Amino acid sequence: QEAAKGTEFIVTLALSDRSVLGSASSGQVQHFDRDTTTLLEQLKELHEWKLGIYRLKVQTPGVEEELKSLDDLWKCEFFPCYVEWVKGTSRYSRYLVLDQQKTTSAKESVTIWRLADCSENHIKGHTLTAKQRTQEFEILHEDFLKVRTHIDKKSYSRIKKAREVLRSKPATEEEDLEPEADEKSK
Repeated sequence: QEAAKGTEFIVTLALSDRSVLGSASSGQVQHFDRDTTTLLEQLKELHEWKLGIYRLKVQTPGVEEELKSLDDLWKCEFFPCYVEWVKGTSRYSRYLVLDQQKTTSAKESVTIWRLADCSENHIKGHTLTAKQRTQEFEILHEDFLKVRTHIDKKSYSRIKKAREVLRSKPATEEEDLEPEADEKSK
């Protein structure tokens, strides 16, 4: 991309497995940025590349994303989703979570949703009212216009905790293996 004061390179780092929540860590982005800058500088020197002024922007796609397939609706069971749908001639949009248990027992092309416990739905204070907690929305597959994951503070905290658990899991598995190895050597 040509910028007013030189060339701008924009690199988006995304996980190759899109079914995993999250993206590259800030440390990984910083290392990539540093290494790519070093590479560009070396290319300028080695090949007398007339790059001039450039700016490198490294970014991640983020966790909030529009879902492309009904198979991805499972994410809405764990995180609030901004859902747009039509019913007849009316158009609706809400921040919802998928009720997987009720959806499974419903008809094949029907999904059952309830209001997400997020600030966008709060009327009083920092939680849903009793009436809001009992509301359900039945949405047919063909009525969806758009579904996008929505990450608020609560959701981000859950993602962060899940990442910590996943990162610590290999260490735990190694610890579980060590006693077995000790027992075999006895």
